Amino acid sequence: MFITRKYKHKYISIKDIYHSIKDDLRFGKKGGVILFKEYYAVIKKFWEIVIRDLTERLDLIHLPMNMGYIFIGKNLHKRAFHYRTDIEESNKQQKLIKKRFPILDDYYYTINWGSKYKFFTCKILPLSRFKKAIKKMNNDEY
Repeated sequence: MFITRKYKHKYISIKDIYHSIKDDLRFGKKGGVILFKEYYAVIKKFWEIVIRDLTERLDLIHLPMNMGYIFIGKNLHKRAFHYRTDIEESNKQQKLIKKRFPILDDYYYTINWGSKYKFFTCKILPLSRFKKAIKKMNNDEY
């Protein structure tokens, strides 16, 4: 038995997005196809700029086509402990193992998306690059 994240199946990977739009991606006069490596490099650079603007410059990121804006929100913790799944230990014991970790900070940061329209299916996940930048921003006192 392998323990995985609960909602992982609800998200679409960057590779799946690339495969669904690669026929429409063209560059140059002859319209050459963009390879996944190039596509990934562009997406990666875009998110590096977004992370920098959100965490270092504390800017609002306005999205194209009236999709709204992204910003960092500072929220007060409502509970004293986090409950996290220990995936390695769960896989060893073949059952779900959760550990309790005390929350040491008074505040936590979220990436918020403000929009005049309701985009219920879209979400921004703070992946490792976001988490490192937010942690660094937290040390510099928001």
